[in-house]
Amino acid sequence: MVELNRRLVMIDPTGSNPETQTRLVPLGNGLFRLEALSGGSPVGEVVRFVEQDGKVMRMYTGDSYTERVAQ
Repeated sequence: MVELNRRLVMIDPTGSNPETQTRLVPLGNGLFRLEALSGGSPVGEVVRFVEQDGKVMRMYTGDSYTERVAQ
């Protein structure tokens, strides 16, 4: 998850095409919808984030979630 051109986007640097982006379109109330030109399984899903001490720690996509990568 990165901010690119004032938008939140997801990229997979290990994927076959790291330039492929999935945008997070704001819906309001802290919710976003996944949008991508190429389609894909999570496209259209609603995304929300869980924060702790001002940092995003978890991202929920539908019923599944992803933890923050340790830095």
